[in-house]
Amino acid sequence: LWGVYGVLALALSLLVLRLSDLGARWDTYWLDLGLKLMNWGMVLQIFVSIFPIGIYQFWLSVTQDYWYARSHHFHGDPIVQSMKWARALGDSIFAFAMLMVLWFVFLDFCRRVRGGRSGDPSASLLKD
Repeated sequence: LWGVYGVLALALSLLVLRLSDLGARWDTYWLDLGLKLMNWGMVLQIFVSIFPIGIYQFWLSVTQDYWYARSHHFHGDPIVQSMKWARALGDSIFAFAMLMVLWFVFLDFCRRVRGGRSGDPSASLLKD
């Protein structure tokens, strides 16, 4: 999952992971770094590729006509192709950051397998 739904899925997964062990002490170094880098990757995707392509497409739709800005000629344009390739930097940073978040989840899983649960085992989410 990439984009909005992927980030929402990540947030829900982290929420469920956190609520499954309320008393755990998380070392959030990898999680914090991964989430910050994910944001930087998305910023690069937007400002290096998506936004400039949109501005260029708008300019072509005004000067050439709407049909040209939506045609395969636009997407084959060398300028557009170079901006699409420039997005790879943001995509790579985003993917690397996702690996950091997965590393955090893996470390939490290893802690749970080793029995390092630091919370009260009788604590439940639904208290009377």
